[in-house]
Amino acid sequence: MALHSSQLTSLRRVVGGCSEILQTTSQTCRSWQHIQKLKQHFWRRWHREYLNELNTRNKWSKGSHGIREGTIVILREDNVPPMQWPLGRIIKVQPGADGIIRTATVRTATSTLDRSIKRMVPLPSRSTPDDSETINSTEI
Repeated sequence: MALHSSQLTSLRRVVGGCSEILQTTSQTCRSWQHIQKLKQHFWRRWHREYLNELNTRNKWSKGSHGIREGTIVILREDNVPPMQWPLGRIIKVQPGADGIIRTATVRTATSTLDRSIKRMVPLPSRSTPDDSETINSTEI
């Protein structure tokens, strides 16, 4: 709402304008809070439903978890919002004494880490197992 010179002489109009501004600010605040709640709800559901669906595993003895060299993964972090979890590519897998993969070396945008595969969520890919050789090592 724009103020005119005639409104400056009458405080009643200015005060009325301020209440309209306060109502608009209050509506904006409620709108912002609603958007934040929706965002939190989305991330909670995404974390609980989608990531857990991607991360489903059979018994360790079967070893079919989809983790191999070249796999793109999300690294789960405690006390960090899911949108800030790092994305990485597995560059080396380390099987345990029983031959089952338990940890992997992951290259992220900023570092190279050794992590348990329990803390990794493999992302779905369109490549076949034979395509892992054609992946460019500079891609993440």
